[in-house]
Amino acid sequence: MENELAGEGSAVRVSDHAIIRYLERALNLNIGDIRREICSRDTEGSILTLGNGRYPIGDQLQIVVENNVVVTVVGFKDHNKQW
Repeated sequence: MENELAGEGSAVRVSDHAIIRYLERALNLNIGDIRREICSRDTEGSILTLGNGRYPIGDQLQIVVENNVVVTVVGFKDHNKQW
């Protein structure tokens, strides 16, 4: 679960975990709040009832759910892409 974010061609990688911790500690973002914004209780109920698929969050985004896991967030313009 690592992405090459230190620069193209860089031998140093920054993990998603490190990015999350940076967001929490340096930028004071509350990851719990972000999780709840991505998947509200209402959305969770829909997922548990309907299963895999895409669910809107707000006016411009939707989450992609596979096996009760939100795997990505996409814009509505990305409707035809496979995840």
